[in-house]
Amino acid sequence: MLAVGIVDDEPEVREKIRNFVLRFQDEEGEELRCHLYESGQQVLHSSCEDDILFLDIDMPEPNGMETARMLRQKGSSCILLFVTNMTQYAIQGYEVNALDFMVKPVQYEAFRFKLKKAIQAAGERRNVKMNVKTRDGFRQILLSEILYVEVQRHKLLYHLQGEVLEAWDTIGHAGERLTPHGFAFCNVCYLVNLRHVTGIRDGMVMVGDDCLKISRGKKKAFEEELASLLL
Repeated sequence: MLAVGIVDDEPEVREKIRNFVLRFQDEEGEELRCHLYESGQQVLHSSCEDDILFLDIDMPEPNGMETARMLRQKGSSCILLFVTNMTQYAIQGYEVNALDFMVKPVQYEAFRFKLKKAIQAAGERRNVKMNVKTRDGFRQILLSEILYVEVQRHKLLYHLQGEVLEAWDTIGHAGERLTPHGFAFCNVCYLVNLRHVTGIRDGMVMVGDDCLKISRGKKKAFEEELASLLL
């Protein structure tokens, strides 16, 4: 399920776009969830990881363009679509790798077309690959195939769907690469792909066929990250 964020300081615009998303779900059979934001500051401080973001440009500071730049600086790779009546600024969207823009007042048919394009782009982004250094050289893997990463002494074990890959790296470096893509630490030894979590019980998190301990120090942050993904 993809997460769609709507950032606009006008309540009626937020609600209009949310209703467009609901209509799109009914017509296209897509499963989407919406997060609504009143300002750039709100989305910048949110723990939610949106796959697609509809972002108004003309907002109080930070405006939409400034918000987009700060999101990219934070490592966000979400699909950006600007919603604006300031068409003279739309060209700047290329600076922040925006997919497209829509002019207010937004019409459903234009919205439908561009949301379809964004969903396709978000699906491709989820199939992001990374290179992992192994004993024999390098191996390219899909992030979506990783269940969790485990550190054992001076090596990492990438628990994939169907195999365990031994790699030469640090858990800290793996965390820097993976946390922007929906991974979180449940303790200092395990970095979990939150999309593969099937449950939490008695201080343990279930990932695939394995149960991993959630440390006291990581418990709150880990559960908040998981909850934001499921909203």
